[in-house]
Amino acid sequence: MSISSMTAVVAPRELIQSRSFMERPPYETHWTRTCEHDLVARLKKYESGTKAKMQCRKCGCGVGQWVPARGVFEVWDEELEARAAESYGKAVEAWHQGNREAHERFAAEKSEAWWSAYNKYLKSAVWQRKRQLVMERNRRLHGGLCEACGENRPSDVHHTEYPQTFGHEPLWTLKAICRRCHEIFHPHMRES
Repeated sequence: MSISSMTAVVAPRELIQSRSFMERPPYETHWTRTCEHDLVARLKKYESGTKAKMQCRKCGCGVGQWVPARGVFEVWDEELEARAAESYGKAVEAWHQGNREAHERFAAEKSEAWWSAYNKYLKSAVWQRKRQLVMERNRRLHGGLCEACGENRPSDVHHTEYPQTFGHEPLWTLKAICRRCHEIFHPHMRES
């Protein structure tokens, strides 16, 4: 049987629709990341000395590497750069907070149907192949030790982007960990 680790197992529609995670992170949508830069060469002070670099007049971000300083007289706008960084930082924090709240809502709303579909998936040949590949990777790269504590032998495979990628999770989102560490990530597992 040949099963690709990326073979999709489609979650039931009601499970997909119940996810209310925020869709696009700030690095895709924030004005400092989507700015159509209006660049100007400016002098910026570094510990190693003053260097010329391109700065956007609108978002304050530095773009690219250093440029030749000859003929550059404008001074770097530190205030504009700081305002943009602060605005982006607030957007990132708001996004993370929104995701935490959405994830908590999702966990609270998980129904019997969700658990039934998820448990069925864990018995599938697709999941068994992914689990096997993750454990093989762990033996090669981590010497067969838990990727969380580095002490115990792994027995479980943990979803790092769970449950957003239900049924089509890429292998890089799966980690081989011991049961004790898995119970730390998912306290409800202690009851089972």
